[in-house]
Amino acid sequence: MKKILTAVALTALAATAAYAGSNPGTGVLGSPHDMNVVTGLQADNQGRVCAFCHTPHHAVDLAGQYNPLWSHTPTNLSNVTAYESPTFDAANATGAPVVDPLIGPSRLCMSCHDGAIAPDQHYGSANFTTGGRFASDEFNYTGAKNIAVGLGGNFGNDHPIGFDIDMAIAQDGLGQNGSATGSNGLTPGLLTATWKGNTNAAARTIGQGMYTAPSGTQYMTCASCHDVHNKDNAVNVDYTGPEGTHTDTLKLNYFVYAPQAGSQLCLSCHNK
Repeated sequence: MKKILTAVALTALAATAAYAGSNPGTGVLGSPHDMNVVTGLQADNQGRVCAFCHTPHHAVDLAGQYNPLWSHTPTNLSNVTAYESPTFDAANATGAPVVDPLIGPSRLCMSCHDGAIAPDQHYGSANFTTGGRFASDEFNYTGAKNIAVGLGGNFGNDHPIGFDIDMAIAQDGLGQNGSATGSNGLTPGLLTATWKGNTNAAARTIGQGMYTAPSGTQYMTCASCHDVHNKDNAVNVDYTGPEGTHTDTLKLNYFVYAPQAGSQLCLSCHNK
């Protein structure tokens, strides 16, 4: 594995004017992951919020993969292109290339964010918006179209996921405790370090967000940086001014564990 020198590439998972009242750390109700309050989507016929992703009975069979009682149609992305660059070559525990970039919760994230499956589709409801909302002009306030993450299975322009974080740390010359000298990109003591600037969960460590596979190997996933339930994520500075077609004040909530200001999110992991 080549040494990681990659800066965190952020994606606006959910941020529109419709979310202006959502505060990080306040829970999933009323957040960007409450499909009932997202303009353009159909609310659950019983007003449920968790049901868009989870069900206590008759969960989707994900064939032995990570499955927290999932109720949403899983993504059918296959032949996924993983991120690589001259300074980064992700590898799994055996040193071979990443076999499954969407390991763990990342595949569940793609059930909405692949740009193909409607985010309001869920168990027990036949009424859902057709088409891929997150790959459409619904997010045109950013001045960019088709911003779905990994659109078409291409993750080559996104921050790498699905790699063995322990191997990355070892290859960076740090070790788990950061006792080695000569850091080449990662923060010493990465897994035990806390996120910079997070007042909602000041004691949360970066290592808590890694996915541990049945083999015991720890992997970087979407959930390593994003708190999908809007509980321990960091408060970001509101944005005011023209951005794309909007001139609103937007309370940007990317569900991330560290603020964007001062690139604290990036610098929590990358020693730059």
